[in-house]
Amino acid sequence: MPWLDELRRLRVRVDNEGYGRRITDIAERRNLLERFAGQLAVDGLLNQMNDVLLDGGARLVINRSWHYEFDEEDLSEEEDVDEIVYVLFWHDGEPVEIEVRVGIDEEDSGYVVVEDEEVDDDAESIQSALLDAFRDIADMG
Repeated sequence: MPWLDELRRLRVRVDNEGYGRRITDIAERRNLLERFAGQLAVDGLLNQMNDVLLDGGARLVINRSWHYEFDEEDLSEEEDVDEIVYVLFWHDGEPVEIEVRVGIDEEDSGYVVVEDEEVDDDAESIQSALLDAFRDIADMG
């Protein structure tokens, strides 16, 4: 079959030029990030905030840095950083949001940033930072 023969030739070219290894490395980093973010359960914490504090009136938006719809201005300043950005967004007369960034850097070290402040990557620290962010918003209103 010409189709399969062409695919096999293309596969050899991809392997020879290293594309396959790069794609595998990228996939491994993203899987590492997904596991790290999953262990932190940031989306669950933000959904709890939405349910308890905002009566379910907010919207949780989750963007991954490797998706096309991700805004370039939201990307980290550092290169080779993959991030998942969680934004809890609602209206209180004015648009209001709480942003949490979970990522891994070029050395595969995980980090968590709540409202531009880096926090420890444990549930208690993240919960405390989220509560502080919500208090700051409530104090401004």
